[in-house]
Amino acid sequence: VLLSWLGAEAKGFWSASKRAAEAAVRASSRPWAVLRSAPVFGVGDALLDEVGAWLHRSPFLPRFLEEVPLQALHVGDAAEALFAPVQGEVEIGGAALSWGEVLRACARAAGKTLMGPRLSDSTLAWIAHSLGDRDWLKELVPFDSEALARHRLGYTLQANALPALLGRAPRPLVDYLENEWAYRAR
Repeated sequence: VLLSWLGAEAKGFWSASKRAAEAAVRASSRPWAVLRSAPVFGVGDALLDEVGAWLHRSPFLPRFLEEVPLQALHVGDAAEALFAPVQGEVEIGGAALSWGEVLRACARAAGKTLMGPRLSDSTLAWIAHSLGDRDWLKELVPFDSEALARHRLGYTLQANALPALLGRAPRPLVDYLENEWAYRAR
């Protein structure tokens, strides 16, 4: 069983490594499964904790690509899916949200008002290229050009196998934000 990623078709070294791993699994003479996952959230994740850190240190959060679809799933659901009987390739993810909906849900859970500039695509590309690709600025700009290109593609599943694999609906993102997220209002 290989846990891969929905964006494996994107350009870049990271995506190429996912494609190579998938090809190696498919070439096996043994029974195999590839679970192509949307981004995973949970304690210590890079996705939501970066947003939480921004909200914690500043009332302003740079807003960008808010229309990008995201079907993030809880790490516990991803782990449970790895043990489900499946063969072949399936896609797994949570409820369909946009990145903007995720940002607003994070702000609500943190007890903050979502404020900040809406960055245009051209400004975002300039920031990613000029600042994000430099090691010393990784904390300030949480993405580089390759990550921006992957994020622009979005994370939409053609057919979400997760509910069938779990025998229930996936854990809602809002439930995690309001009950476990380190940056939630207490």
